Amino acid sequence: MAGVVRRWLRPKGLLLLGAVLVLLAGGWWLLADAVVRRAVEGTGTALVGARVDLARAEVGLFPPRVVLDGLEVTDPDAPMTNAVAVDHGELRLDGGALLGARFVVDTARLDGVRLHTPRARSGALARRPKDEREGGFALPSIDLPDAGEILKDHPLKSVAAGDALARDLKAARAAWEARIEALPGPDRVEDYRARLKALQGARKGGLEGALRTAKDLKSLTRDVEADLKTLRGAGDDLKGDVADYRRRVQEVAAGPAAEARELARRYAEGGAFGMGAAFLNETAERWSRTALAWYRRLDPLVSRAARAAGKARVERPARGRGVDVRFPEARPLPTFLVREAAVGVTLPGGTVTGTIRDATPDPAVLGRPLTFAFAGDDLKGLDAVRLEGALDRVDPARPDDRVDLRLKGVRVKDLALARGGALPVTLAAATADLAVTGGRRGDALDVKAKADLSGARFEAGGEGKAAEAVGEALAGVRRTRIEADLTGTPRAPKVAVRSDLDRVLAGAMRTLAQDRVKALEADLTAAISQRLDARLADARASLDALEGRAGPLAERRQDLNGLLADAVDAARPRLPF
Repeated sequence: MAGVVRRWLRPKGLLLLGAVLVLLAGGWWLLADAVVRRAVEGTGTALVGARVDLARAEVGLFPPRVVLDGLEVTDPDAPMTNAVAVDHGELRLDGGALLGARFVVDTARLDGVRLHTPRARSGALARRPKDEREGGFALPSIDLPDAGEILKDHPLKSVAAGDALARDLKAARAAWEARIEALPGPDRVEDYRARLKALQGARKGGLEGALRTAKDLKSLTRDVEADLKTLRGAGDDLKGDVADYRRRVQEVAAGPAAEARELARRYAEGGAFGMGAAFLNETAERWSRTALAWYRRLDPLVSRAARAAGKARVERPARGRGVDVRFPEARPLPTFLVREAAVGVTLPGGTVTGTIRDATPDPAVLGRPLTFAFAGDDLKGLDAVRLEGALDRVDPARPDDRVDLRLKGVRVKDLALARGGALPVTLAAATADLAVTGGRRGDALDVKAKADLSGARFEAGGEGKAAEAVGEALAGVRRTRIEADLTGTPRAPKVAVRSDLDRVLAGAMRTLAQDRVKALEADLTAAISQRLDARLADARASLDALEGRAGPLAERRQDLNGLLADAVDAARPRLPF
């Protein structure tokens, strides 16, 4: 063995060894650029689902660096468009980490990052299934159901009130009959008259008889006054009950008109004529689908767990090969890491600059989430933009991502809000302030968007009176606020949009349908009144009978008042001459 070593250390051996090393280094030098370019293209294409092209890659050793030129990432939904294009990128590597088989980028700079640029050739990998969802917004019908259809199996408050009134009056009538029966009646008056007549005859029995008669007359007067008080109280109570029930009869009689008006309004606003700014849903859902599609494509870049989800497998080492043992590191590093990247995004109106930190598919090893922050001011067509947030996968089982996007003074032009259909709507011009905040915690989305538009000019197409009414209503809108909520999960999102345009468009449809609504209201009033008539007739009959009991009570009071006057007169002292 020593002899072999000595032969290699001779000049000829050293020359041969040097030549081999030079050949290996030269081969690597010649092939490294192509290997890196193909690796970038292959990995990017697999992640995006569309072609990723790289014009040139250059690898340097002193210092370790990688230069990328002409990177184009196809938009999978638009194969002739690049979602992202990067003119030039330079990555400065950590040489010490390379020796440990880790690709760590200390600093990176990406210049000339452009969005939605045209491609020379299609970047589609295969024919993608066409989205079968139809665009456009369907106008509500201006035809209303008839009164019979609306009232079929519909519980009516007016009829229920009529039933209750008839029951109450029937019970009140029976109660008053019993009470009047117990009140002082004609028999009591006749008894009082008999007592008075007897006392008037007893006055002729001398002084002693006169005194006794005066005492009995006083007792009679007290009894009559007590009965009069009872009858007056009963009369007042009866008068109050009659007034209350008469008021209730009037309210029940007015019920059909009020209930018909409420039902007609409900159908005009929330039924056949119900219409808000639903045409905004199409745009909100389209933007949400696009944003979530790219968000899902980023998953493998920010978490290796996302890439391996559903594909876990256990590999047993071949017998006799042993195992690799990795001891704890004082400062653990992922196998791939971009510590900091400076990015300049070129927009038609200027450049937005920002920084991305701690980009790695192994954030659990690093212990820190990926963060980003971008800003731009005084851009053409945009006053200011601020974007910051984080993709936190330190705990792969519980993502905690957040975003805060603020756009100020965005000049909007010819933005299609509803494409095709019965009511195509375009935002021809506006200045918008937009805020998007929220994120994802676990598997739950909670994102809120708010746009304030000023100087707005809407254009609506379509044919027919409904489309014309909506177009006229939108033509008068200059300022509006639109809000949207994105909830659900990344795989099953839910979008809800609301706007003060709801009130404007609902008002336009109500105006258009005013004659139809009035006719429906009249039909409903007649139909409800017909159902109520019998109940109301019973109630009025009971009320008339109850009110008729006031007469007999008045007659009893009148008789007692006359009797009381006679008793008082009989009790008055009389002179013997």
